[in-house]
Amino acid sequence: PNPFSTTSTVYINLREASDLSMEVTNMMGQVVYRVDAGHATAGLNQLTIDGSQLSNGVYFYTVRAGEAEVTKKMIVE
Repeated sequence: PNPFSTTSTVYINLREASDLSMEVTNMMGQVVYRVDAGHATAGLNQLTIDGSQLSNGVYFYTVRAGEAEVTKKMIVE
């Protein structure tokens, strides 16, 4: 859920197996957290963000699966 303070889970449903990763950036565009899930299988996958490592504020997370990517906003309290 958004906002969160400890951990948050991002669920990704892949149509086909692909390399899966996620980067969290601050408002300045600096990468502050990274998860590399390696080669993920088709179907439902999940990536966890450890918010205890982040200061309160607004961040953006980008999930990359193969050539596709999606960026969304998140709030850490």
